[in-house]
Amino acid sequence: MNRILVIVALAMLPAIMNAQESQSSRSYQAPGEKVMPYVLGNGQTSDGEFDYRFETPPGTDYTVVFTPLSDNTGIYIFEKRTEGFKVRTSNGEDATFDFVVFVRKVHPKPSQTD
Repeated sequence: MNRILVIVALAMLPAIMNAQESQSSRSYQAPGEKVMPYVLGNGQTSDGEFDYRFETPPGTDYTVVFTPLSDNTGIYIFEKRTEGFKVRTSNGEDATFDFVVFVRKVHPKPSQTD
């Protein structure tokens, strides 16, 4: 069931990104840029914290999207680092969740030669 939700969410990503771009002056996509899913995962906090480390760090230009799977929906990014991120719950209780990490990739246009 969770995998179906992730697939549906990924299929809806272009529409979501377009809606966000039209609603926010801080959101933009420069020519040649693409936002792509980087990591799909799940986690569970222990004593209200979860620490994730990338196998291959994408840098700091990434976004984490959560889907809470427990009653506690007060999860948030406490610390964002090049090598990973740390999640906390607002009330210190444990929570389970799925997450997707999106990265912005720049694909330069091929040069045109005359």
